[in-house]
Amino acid sequence: MGPAGEFASAVQRYEKAYAQQATSPVAPKEDVVEISSLAKLLSREDQAQGVRMALVEKAKAEIASGSYDNPQKVDHLLNQLLQELTQIK
Repeated sequence: MGPAGEFASAVQRYEKAYAQQATSPVAPKEDVVEISSLAKLLSREDQAQGVRMALVEKAKAEIASGSYDNPQKVDHLLNQLLQELTQIK
């Protein structure tokens, strides 16, 4: 068998395998996503970082205006920060 015969034979084997594959039923697979505990922790940290940055910017503005150094204000801000951090889960 020459090169042309070998090529034709290979094409026939391919067509036969493709036909068998096309006619065999294949059950659809269901995708599954698993989020690791590390990814969950990092997500919580990202959320907390956003809360922290907002509070830092607010504190900077209050320091610049001179209204931050009130002890009741500091207590209130610390309690608010604690509440927001405990809500992020």
